[in-house]
Amino acid sequence: MRLTLTTISGYQRFHQDKHLDEDGTALQALDFRQLGQVGSFNQETRLAGETGRWRWLAGGYAAWQKSDESFAGDVVSGSLAEPLPGIFPRFTTVGGAFEFHKRDLAAFGNVEYRAGEHLTLIGGLRYTNSLQRFYGCQQSGSDPALGETLAYLSAAARGVLPSVDPVPQSGCIQIDAATLQQVATHDRLAESNVSWRGNVNYKTDGSSLLYASIAKGFKSGSFPSLSVSSSLQFAPVSQESLLACEVGIKAPISGGMVRVEASGFYYDYRNKQVRGRVADPVFGAVEALVNIPKSRVFGFQGSLRARPARGLDLGVSAVVVDSKVQRFTGYDQNGVLTDFAGSPFPYSPRFQMVANATYEWTVGADLRSFVGADLTHHSATNASLGDDPELRLRPYATLDLRAGVRAADDSWSMIVWGRNVTNAYYWNNMYRFTDTLVRIAARPVTHGLTLSIRR
Repeated sequence: MRLTLTTISGYQRFHQDKHLDEDGTALQALDFRQLGQVGSFNQETRLAGETGRWRWLAGGYAAWQKSDESFAGDVVSGSLAEPLPGIFPRFTTVGGAFEFHKRDLAAFGNVEYRAGEHLTLIGGLRYTNSLQRFYGCQQSGSDPALGETLAYLSAAARGVLPSVDPVPQSGCIQIDAATLQQVATHDRLAESNVSWRGNVNYKTDGSSLLYASIAKGFKSGSFPSLSVSSSLQFAPVSQESLLACEVGIKAPISGGMVRVEASGFYYDYRNKQVRGRVADPVFGAVEALVNIPKSRVFGFQGSLRARPARGLDLGVSAVVVDSKVQRFTGYDQNGVLTDFAGSPFPYSPRFQMVANATYEWTVGADLRSFVGADLTHHSATNASLGDDPELRLRPYATLDLRAGVRAADDSWSMIVWGRNVTNAYYWNNMYRFTDTLVRIAARPVTHGLTLSIRR
């Protein structure tokens, strides 16, 4: 028996300081600065062994993460800046602060059995336990007008007008959904999960691989970081569950000069996490994270790679996806209660394709030159549930070009490249912000030079 012990430790620190123009207009109406930092540590230890036809692996994993986020926004002009015309003046600043603490513990195992010369059976199991703690605070910023507005609404909802509680300096101003008071939000989310997988691999005498797999996975629940009016918007979503089935083939043709890969897949989701809206007794439909009870995806993906001549490498890959919400009733972007059954997922184009070509030739004994191109196409999709025509992301195609030289031993390379050389204009994202539509455009034509050195 051969045993291998592996231990992996990781520590990461991340800092962010960025500015955003959120109003989507030519006005200087909503300018935000976002600050944040994340610190995380993870430790994984695993023991692997092999005996005869069996290969196995067992291990454990632990991770701790803490993150702090804050934002400050200036509201200078425009219709968005006066929440209750004639009652309160325009507010000029808003802010928020969030803290996230997360701990994950997991134990896992995997086993492979070579049932014969061609057949391999694989199974895996994992148990995960996670605990998250959250603190959320919506702030007025330096101007108390927004806090006073929410204080007025809080008093109205509690039926104590004309008495209005004073707003503390830099205090939390969101209205608690239970008490209707303006207090900070403290919450926790404890979850556990058992995930598993099973694979059957069959390798032919011609080195083709036929495979089938079924797996149960999950995505942890989470808390949002939003600018809120109600504590309901800070409510966490529960973990997302996925049952994934796939069958496929990977086959070399013509002695390896052509390689074909194709697969069909089906994904069955429970409680898929999306950005949506919930009903608040004071503010109506407000933005939040929500769970879709039941949804599914099925599709096909395939790729073809060929080397028809010395130095010439051609490839094309495509995926066709059909996504559908099967059961979910919620609020759309306009705050209208809607049955979303039959709607596709947001940001899920039905067709995607990538084609590439590279030609390389020898220049002297130790130098290689090359030219290449990549063509990418995405069909239309939507930036929200319900296929809202105003939030439709149009289809697009981009062309990238490159040329360069490299050492024969890959010790260095220099590449001149151009991305989106046709300067195609398209949107990566869009969203509705009160009375405006904000569209985020992709990068225009971009050129550059990359120099890489390996030692």
